Amino acid sequence: MVEPLPVDALTDVVTRLEGVGVGYMLTGSGAGSLYGLMRGTRDFDIIVDLLHEQVAPLIEAFSEDYYIEPDAVFDAVERQSMFGVIPYKSSFKTDFIVLRDEVFDQTAFARRQQVDWPGKPVWAIRPADLVLSKLRWCQITYSDQQLADVRAIMASGRVTEDEDFRDWIRRLRLQELLDASRSTRYDA
Repeated sequence: MVEPLPVDALTDVVTRLEGVGVGYMLTGSGAGSLYGLMRGTRDFDIIVDLLHEQVAPLIEAFSEDYYIEPDAVFDAVERQSMFGVIPYKSSFKTDFIVLRDEVFDQTAFARRQQVDWPGKPVWAIRPADLVLSKLRWCQITYSDQQLADVRAIMASGRVTEDEDFRDWIRRLRLQELLDASRSTRYDA
């Protein structure tokens, strides 16, 4: 069996989401690869604005070619948490993170941008919001890898530390972690 390329795997997932009208935003290292992060991954992280009435159509859209646990999807919508889908014919897992009601999450989703993924335009988190998201993740589970990712994205020159960025750094109490990222080693 020839495994599909990650490009094709993401294109398939996004096409299925769009087919059932689910708003989405690529995030994590998949989005980071668009913004200077050179780290391989075997999965994609996608934030979904998934409504209760969209759950059944989403399950149907993936059920033939992917392992999807219906109860996990319903539970994730209720808890604003995550669930995964795994294709039967490859190992490129996708983790879906249900959009939370938090101000930063809603703001980042509202200002997502359409980017050129080879073969298909996709909605992705903006570089500055990805940095903020990775720093927020570090607040929960301190991770040198996340700090190194932040450093790589910042080094790409795609994030301007403008007033909006500095305001979110203050509001989310991320200054110490941003400073730590500047001295974290990054090996591309």
